[in-house]
Amino acid sequence: MCQLIYVKTNSTLLTKLRVHRALLHGSTANFDGTGIFSPKTGLLWKTRLGASKVVGIGETLNKVLGDSSKSIIAHVRAASRGIEVVDSNAHPFEGKRFVLAHNGRLW
Repeated sequence: MCQLIYVKTNSTLLTKLRVHRALLHGSTANFDGTGIFSPKTGLLWKTRLGASKVVGIGETLNKVLGDSSKSIIAHVRAASRGIEVVDSNAHPFEGKRFVLAHNGRLW
């Protein structure tokens, strides 16, 4: 099953460490995609790779999170049978007025 990650601390460093640890831990069983969204920076990053396979995941976290200690949404994906493992299927998803990550299937 996928893993949704929500982190909010008062420390930028602690936020980055918690997100990093959760992504790496989650990607041991859920390796079909990784994504991060920071409301403060407005940046969304995602890939079809598990976090443990992403070269420079720490640098990516620094870029996406910036100096934010605000709420962070992250997700590691375990693809449903028959659903392709591609970057566009990794979470979070971005619409014109929302960012969404979920567990389970949405049709």
